[in-house]
Amino acid sequence: MARLIVKKKLLFLLVVCIATTVLFVARMHEPHLRLLEHSLTSSVHGGDRRSLQLSELIDLARRQNIAVSYPSGLVPNNNLSVFPPVIQGAMLHINESKHFYGSGLESQQPVIEPTVVTRSSPNETCRRHNNVVFLKTHKTGSDTTSQIFVRFADTHNLSIVLPTETWNLGWPSTVREKKYIHSKDNAKFNILCLHCVYNRNAFDNIMADGTKYVTILRNPWNQFKSAFNYFGWSKLVEKENENTTQYLEKFLEHPGRFYKWENETTRVYMRNFMSFDLGLPPTQYDDVNAIMTFVKMRENEFDLVMILEYYDESLILLRRMLCWKLRDILYIPINVSKKTTHVQPYAEQLYRHFSQADFTLYEHFKEIFLQRLKKSPSLSEEVTYFRQINSDYKLFCTQAERNSSMKFEVNKSDWNDMFQIDSSYCTKSRLPITAYVSELKQKHYGIDTVRTTHLWRIP
Repeated sequence: MARLIVKKKLLFLLVVCIATTVLFVARMHEPHLRLLEHSLTSSVHGGDRRSLQLSELIDLARRQNIAVSYPSGLVPNNNLSVFPPVIQGAMLHINESKHFYGSGLESQQPVIEPTVVTRSSPNETCRRHNNVVFLKTHKTGSDTTSQIFVRFADTHNLSIVLPTETWNLGWPSTVREKKYIHSKDNAKFNILCLHCVYNRNAFDNIMADGTKYVTILRNPWNQFKSAFNYFGWSKLVEKENENTTQYLEKFLEHPGRFYKWENETTRVYMRNFMSFDLGLPPTQYDDVNAIMTFVKMRENEFDLVMILEYYDESLILLRRMLCWKLRDILYIPINVSKKTTHVQPYAEQLYRHFSQADFTLYEHFKEIFLQRLKKSPSLSEEVTYFRQINSDYKLFCTQAERNSSMKFEVNKSDWNDMFQIDSSYCTKSRLPITAYVSELKQKHYGIDTVRTTHLWRIP
């Protein structure tokens, strides 16, 4: 009987302890639970805004170790802290009565501005880098990237190395005295981003102190197929009266028959095209030790090597390194061919043997790039956000073709302050490089170069 009484007392004490603990935990989380309840009940109608609020609230709940039950149809993403920020992104508007969202739908009803919860403010202590060499490689997305640099120099009133001719600074050689326009006060330049072969000494002589060095690479096989089509190298095979439509395969099967690089000055670039742009002499194309030394030297000399297959990630790394604004890296792809080249599977292996330096270069820097991505905090979140904003930007530019009075506005986020741009920014983003260069030559030096101002269509 005594033992039964003792057991009942112990059980009663255990129940009291558990109840006290539950009440204490509930009291600790009461403010956060009220915040969740208040935010959920006060959200306005509209699926996009509600999703944004839920994602932020879920993030808050996780940080407070509060269990979350996901509504039907809402799937958590373990790679992102928030859901794709559609409403947090761009707002397009003409005036106070008409608003355009990223979907392109027009509303003349009063618009409730979204409440955006951000976890941190943009880094205001970061100092912007104005001095950059972008070594332009061929058929690697470098036109689109050069456009970003030219526009940056233009909109920030920076000096840029402009050619005396139409499009390059001395290629297939490095930058030369007679190939660029010297500044009026003989000052050094901020931006170099047009075609010339890499030569560090030549660049350092004309660039401002503290210049950052950037370039871009592409999978060599895809780069070669693009160059083969763009430059019309199939004509080399046609001249030999070959009865075939598989010009690329025929070329790679017997390159020595069509490719006499020792005696010809232009076709030398059909092998190791990117390595040549980066300064590897053709005489070292088959020297394994020279190739490895060349690759290691470029690793030490370049601050960032972008990879076309990870283009948006590359731009975010560029933005972070240079401390640029998100608006500085908005882009519209230019000079992009949609032509697909169908070739036999064995052709790629033939090209790998034919262009060993480019494959060594690309694979080395791709590995470095992927490691850099892993070490970059919150990069996947920022890339997702940037892709949405850039998609909205391209949509805005399409609409602005019909109404130049439109404005493009982006709300403040973790990665940018609020900003607004007009249709003139689209015009700058869509000009071919040659036309943009011609405008800058006239603007800064009064030099006329008659070139087309055709705008690239937005894909």
